[in-house]
Parts: sequence; C-alpha cells; structure tokens
Amino acid sequence: MIRRLLSYTWRIAAALVVVIFVTLFACSFDDDLLDTSALRYEPRQIPDTENAYLVLTESAERLGNIDADELHRWSALLTGPDRDETEADECLRDREHAIDAVRRLRSFRSAQAPIPQDADSAYRLLPRFDLPVRLALLEARHLQHAQDHAAAIKLVQDCIHAARIMNEGRSGSLYFYYALGMQLATLDAVVSLVSDPVTPLTDCHDLYRDIAQSRPDKEGFEQLIAAEYRAQELVIEALDNPAKMPASCHPEDKRYLPYRLPFLFKPNQTLNYSIPYLLTMRGAVDLSLADRERTIPHNADLLGFLCDQYDDWINRLGKQHAHDGGVSSVSSLLERRLTQQTQISLTETLIAIRLHYDAHDRELPTALADLVPEYLPNVPRDYFDGKTIKYSRDLRAIWSAGPKGKFELTDVGQDVHHRELILPLCFDGSYTPWPRRDPTRRQFHYEEGESHGFTENQPPES
Repeated sequence: MIRRLLSYTWRIAAALVVVIFVTLFACSFDDDLLDTSALRYEPRQIPDTENAYLVLTESAERLGNIDADELHRWSALLTGPDRDETEADECLRDREHAIDAVRRLRSFRSAQAPIPQDADSAYRLLPRFDLPVRLALLEARHLQHAQDHAAAIKLVQDCIHAARIMNEGRSGSLYFYYALGMQLATLDAVVSLVSDPVTPLTDCHDLYRDIAQSRPDKEGFEQLIAAEYRAQELVIEALDNPAKMPASCHPEDKRYLPYRLPFLFKPNQTLNYSIPYLLTMRGAVDLSLADRERTIPHNADLLGFLCDQYDDWINRLGKQHAHDGGVSSVSSLLERRLTQQTQISLTETLIAIRLHYDAHDRELPTALADLVPEYLPNVPRDYFDGKTIKYSRDLRAIWSAGPKGKFELTDVGQDVHHRELILPLCFDGSYTPWPRRDPTRRQFHYEEGESHGFTENQPPES
C-alpha cells in the first residue's frame, strides 16, 4: 500500500503545485492596492449658458469635416510669408459664425467638456473646437493686412481668452491637444502683431498682460491625468459587464485580449497597474527634463517599475498584459506641457524686448537681465531645462533648450530641426522664421546675402 502511494507521490505533488499556482494567480491581486484619491476626477459644475466648450463645439460642428489639406491651407495663410488675400477670403466665406463664436466668449469664464458616463462616451471623439479659433486668427491677420490693427488686436485678445478658458476645461488628452493647438496658434498671432512696427506699445503692454494671465495652472493638468484614469475606470466597469460593453470597446479588440484569460487576470488589473504610473507622471508636472530624469525612474512606464511598486513577483504575466493593454502614455503629455509653458515664456520675452527696443532708439538689450524689472518681473523660465530663456543680440533671436534639453543656437546659417523653439527678433514687420531642417521634409536654407525668408515660398510646418 505504501509502495503504491509512493508511486503516485510525484503526481500528487505536481497536482498540488498546479492548484497552489492557480490559486496564487487568482488571489494575488488586491482590488484596492493604492490610494487613488490623488486621481479623483473633479469636473467643473457650470451652467450650459456659461460653458465656453458648448459654444465652440456647436460652431465646430457647423463647420463640418475639415480635412488635412484644408487645415494646411489655413496654416500657410496664418504663418506663411506670402499671403493670398483672395484665398483667405475664400477660407472665411460663410464661416462668420465661427468668428462670432469666439467673440461671444468675452464674457465667459469657464469651460467643461461633457462628463463621461460610460466607456463609449469616455473614448468618443470630440468636435474640433479649436477650429473656430483658427478661423478667428485668420480673420485677425486679414484685419492686420488691411491696416485695421485695433480690430485685429481685439480679435487676437479674444482668441487668447478663449484658449485660456479652454485650457482649464478639465478633460482628457484629446481635449488637451485641441486646446494646446489653439493656444500655440494664438501665440504665433501675438508674435506676428508684436513684430509689426505699426502695433502701438500700449497694445503690446495689453498683449503681455493677457499672455501672462494665460499660463495654465498645475491643478488643471493634474485633472487631465485624473480624467485619463476615469476613462480607464469606465472601461473596466464595462468589462465587468460584457453585455453592456459598447461597440467601440468590444472585447474582440486585441487591446482587451488579456481580460479573456481565465484565472490570470481580473479586469481591474489594468486599472490598478496604471495607478503608480499615473501618480508618478502627475508628480512630474512642469518638472524640467533634467529634474524629471533625476526624480523619476527611467523605467517608469515599463513593467519592471510597476512590479517594483507592488513588491510582487507572482503575477508578472498578468502585469505584462495589464501594462500592454491598458496603460496610456502620459509622457508625451508632459513634453507638450513643457512646450506650452515655454512658448508662453518666449512670447513674454519677445514682447518685453519689443518694448525695450522702441524705448531705446531701436536697440536690442545687451542681455535679458536688462529687461528686469522695468519690462519683466524676472527673466522667463525655459521649462525644458529649468533655466531661463536663451538670447543672442548678435543672432537677433531668443530660443529654448528644446525637447531634448540641449539645443543651442550658435550661427545664423545653422540648420535647425522644426521642433526647436526659436523666435527671431525682427521688429520691422518682415517675415523671418529661422531656417529649419526636418529629415522627413524638404530642406530650407538661407541664400548667401539674404537677410530673411526661405528660398522657397512655402514654410515648414511648426
């Protein structure tokens, strides 16, 4: 009898190991591993009649589908050196409602996208609410070209205000990208106006005040990350009730494959394993690239970091599925946030230099410190490297350390990637973007002896 039992020992042991292993897989994950109070989504509660989002989205829906070619036309008319007024009129024809929508927002103070109620609404595409502002900027340049500078500046100020309140809308990443595009296009318009010698200094002062007030606060961006977390919560809720799963989040989608693996995975694992990542990135708002590298693990968006956060070695495969299937990348949002803040710093600096330029017989300052405190409370910060905006009197330009945190402008003929943030100092009304190079696009160079402009008429996208 004992011999017979011994002959089955390895089988019994193997069965016990399998049972224990499966049990550990099934029970190795707590439903509430971390305190998520820092990721609580708190939408604004404002009446529809005071909601700027609804005004712009209604106008955007009336515009219909605007394809990439049309948007490229708008961009060329806004930033290109050669403006065709007939083409601009054609773009603006029968679209006065968009410009009126932007003007209507003068009395508005807040914006809020609809609050998602299920997985479908959490991932539904938003109307392009940035388009009415882009058309308003097109009209502002039209007014500027017609020498109606007072009307042009007023409309640009309306666009600054619209971008400011939309940036505070507390919604997800897609909303943020639209609001960011709106704000950066508006800053380009401000640069154009300030570089125009006809623009009065009093208006430059007003534009500086408006730009300084438009810097987005940290709380609003934290709410953006909380909104991303809320979207994941709604997906998990739908996955716990497959019969209620909306068509846009169908389990057949490879993104949700891990939820179909028995014992290995609970639906909430994607959510829980995204928590340390989102909390880490939430704490990195406005950290310079150097500070981010010092304070955030290099593998903060990788599986190893998530496992280390939980000090758990059992359910690695489940974690891999959780990470691959559900953690959205917040890193790109942080880089765009740095771009947003630094562009504001560059625009503030440009306006201050223009004020100094006109007050000192058309002479540029020796250093940016010369602008403090008469024109600036302090030299604006370059958010990419945590230092100050860079300036060269000889090169007649201000610039940022850029997305890699190491860019330096050293020569007039220097080839520059289109992502670098540079503003030329030309207060004579000339169109003088810095020559930029993008390996994926055509190249642009200064011709020998030229003072400004591209050798081709079409500027690169920026």
